[in-house]
Amino acid sequence: MEFKDCTVGTKVHLGGEIVDISNDKKAVLIKWENGKEFYIGIDLLERDFNQYDPKRKFRKGDIVKPDYKGRKWEGMLPEGEEYEVLEDEDDEGLVLIKIDKSIDPTGEGIVSFSRLVLIKPVEEIEKNNLYYIEESEISFDVLRKGIEKDVLVYSISLGNGNGVSRDEAKKKAEELCDEKNRIWQEWLRQARKNSRVSGN
Repeated sequence: MEFKDCTVGTKVHLGGEIVDISNDKKAVLIKWENGKEFYIGIDLLERDFNQYDPKRKFRKGDIVKPDYKGRKWEGMLPEGEEYEVLEDEDDEGLVLIKIDKSIDPTGEGIVSFSRLVLIKPVEEIEKNNLYYIEESEISFDVLRKGIEKDVLVYSISLGNGNGVSRDEAKKKAEELCDEKNRIWQEWLRQARKNSRVSGN
């Protein structure tokens, strides 16, 4: 920002990152881009939605939130809700997201990329996923991460007269793993939401 833009009444954003939270959960310690740190009340902060590459297209598994500019009309998705991207953004910039079936019986909605902001990319989500796939010569295994050791949840064997090809077995394992992780991530989101409501 240049000095000529510094007029009284101009709203500004400060570049920083949260590095600690106060015991009363009413303030956070911010580390600013100049290296200095100090606490600031959470009621004065807004989340920075520009932390990810704005040129990046939305991908299946991303978590997004509506961000409307200008006028709104009845029937638009609430801005405060988070949604899961069901398919990669298409060539026309349209994004298929998972919505409540009370809004649409299919549980799906199409939104322009320009009306969405990225809350968490699928790359970050996958790092926190509870379930994953291991491939071997004879099977595709879905495992759940454990504290001491990982647990086998399901195994799809190849051959043995079951008529399942490697591609079919891989697809089935991926679908099961995706569904397990989707349930897990939804549980995490609900737990975080409940924590914010209760103030814990």
